Amino acid sequence: MQRGAGRGLDERADIVRRHRNLGRRAMLVSFLTLLSRLLGYGRDLLMAALFGGSSPVLDAFFTGWRIPNLFRRFLGEGALGVAFQRAMTDTEEREGLEGGRLLFRAIAKLLLPTLLAFCGALMLLVWHLPDRMPITGWAWLGADPAFVRELTVRLLPYLVVVCLTALAAGALNVRGRFRASTWTAPTMNLVWIGALVAIGLTYGWSGPLDNARHLAMARLLAWGVLLAGLAQLLVVLRPVLQEGLWGQGTGGRGPSEPPSHSTSTLGARRRVLRDTLPLALGAAVYQVNMLVDGLMAEGLLSDGGPTAQFFANRFHQLPLALVAFAILSAVFPSLQALVAKGRRGEARGLHDRAQMTALFLALPASFGMFFLAEPLVSLFKHGRFDAAEVARTALALKGLCLAMVPAGACAIAVRAHYAFGGTAFVAAIASVVVAINIAANLFFVAGMGMDVEGLALGSALASWVNLCILLATLRLRYGEGSTIAGPLRRIAAMLPGAFGAGLLGRWVHAQLLGSCGNTLALIVGALAGALLYFLVAAALRPPEFDEAMEKIRGVFGLSRKEIKRP
Repeated sequence: MQRGAGRGLDERADIVRRHRNLGRRAMLVSFLTLLSRLLGYGRDLLMAALFGGSSPVLDAFFTGWRIPNLFRRFLGEGALGVAFQRAMTDTEEREGLEGGRLLFRAIAKLLLPTLLAFCGALMLLVWHLPDRMPITGWAWLGADPAFVRELTVRLLPYLVVVCLTALAAGALNVRGRFRASTWTAPTMNLVWIGALVAIGLTYGWSGPLDNARHLAMARLLAWGVLLAGLAQLLVVLRPVLQEGLWGQGTGGRGPSEPPSHSTSTLGARRRVLRDTLPLALGAAVYQVNMLVDGLMAEGLLSDGGPTAQFFANRFHQLPLALVAFAILSAVFPSLQALVAKGRRGEARGLHDRAQMTALFLALPASFGMFFLAEPLVSLFKHGRFDAAEVARTALALKGLCLAMVPAGACAIAVRAHYAFGGTAFVAAIASVVVAINIAANLFFVAGMGMDVEGLALGSALASWVNLCILLATLRLRYGEGSTIAGPLRRIAAMLPGAFGAGLLGRWVHAQLLGSCGNTLALIVGALAGALLYFLVAAALRPPEFDEAMEKIRGVFGLSRKEIKRP
């Protein structure tokens, strides 16, 4: 029996009501995101132990992985996903569930051959890239271009399956079904870990290995990545069928269904394709900067630079995923629905609440990760990953901590612009920000002689510039006349507690390190810092604290009041 047969179609077709219980949904997304990130850390720990931190093959693998991962953000979770969710929301508002189903089928049928052709063209392009950039002579593929070229080509097919997965997940999010789409990332990490364990059992976990053995290991891992992508696609297929988005049944194709080339479907499909390109650069500007940093690390730094930059970014992504991106995935469909209903003021208010809630959690995470950078990276000190590589990665992580707040806030602000139709403007700003990032990287690394931390500082500077522009134009563009004095006072009230939490965490870790070891000392230090921050917040009672506590109680069915609808 198809999902939805036992409940009213009016309820399913109401694009706002289906996104109620925002607090529960955000906490569910955060929990599954935390699970995914913990699995991701286990995956990265295994990779560090297997390859070490100064392997040119691992550098090449990470450089190659950044390219399909970037286009995953462009075409899947970023641009196409945003454009499709907006079009599907508008379509279901006008035409009901059947219109949304037709649009999903039309886009899916168009996307598969497009992705196959695009992936094939990228593989040919990468394979025939010159070792050095024309005119400048920059060794953009590093000292070992053959490794980068081969591993990039092997990893690119992941792009096809993950973009199809993201399209299906976007459709499920529009329908208010978030669980399956959030399980895709843990599934990928589980399969990836399985591949690493198999490689470790085959080649061993310690001792020196030459580049030829490392390359053989990386080739096997590339096959594991593709298998992980297929597993992600399988996770979302069942709920897609249950929703009737593909096939017969409730909401399915009936004898009176209009053809997929109807005028409304074609118009919505054109709108998705039209919006994808500007959305691509704007929604993924942070990932573009990470790709730029990775390529510049490959070309400008010694062996191990791209690996240190990658691992530092992985640590940096955890609080971003748990805070801003988790809130974003739960809030954006509601923003879309409110704008589609013409409730623009409520949508702007939802954006503001999301920003302050994200900042309330991101500030202590940023300070805590800065003060605990070395202990965090020391978790990777196993197998072939040594103390010098820990120090190099920790320095990069400290630089990236300066980008944590603006990167998360930019993600939310960009989606607010998109909800109101500002795609071209955001794309133009993103182009400027990428140029600023490149210039800053060159200044810090080539001009100041810094190592991988110079790339991190360049990303932080670009993120702050991006945030200032996005927030200023968001206020001006939509005629917001409210003062910013109130939010600034609330931010100032958060800062002492966040800074103190980071210092306390570092102090507790130092006191316990000798007797408890790094892992336990790190856990206790982090918990002590978090406890201090929430005690200070409980005393000051900012609105964000009450909202966070209410949402946490709501997860366990202890809510004292109805969570506010957007």
